Amino acid sequence: MPPKRPPAHSTDPSESSTSEASVDEKPGKKSGAAPHPSTAIMVKEALQALDSRKGVSSQAILKYITEKYPSVDLARLKTLVRKNLKKGVENGTLVKPGNPSANTPRG
Repeated sequence: MPPKRPPAHSTDPSESSTSEASVDEKPGKKSGAAPHPSTAIMVKEALQALDSRKGVSSQAILKYITEKYPSVDLARLKTLVRKNLKKGVENGTLVKPGNPSANTPRG
């Protein structure tokens, strides 16, 4: 006959601490936060640092972010920056500068 199992909620503190530690650690999950802020914060920071009256290109924003935060995933960054810029313009938090040469007649 096999030995009996201990009860699920044991009062022995040594057994409960080992079982809780194995439950808290889940494989495949990241342990801790990312070493950089969210993309929206990085984009706003880049726009403030690269202050230009005529606006800043998305390439310049990407370059600034990759230099300041080298741990950023470059494969996803371009798409995330583009989405954040588009969302910021739609919300009104960012303003897209107009093209001054489009309004002047050529002649």
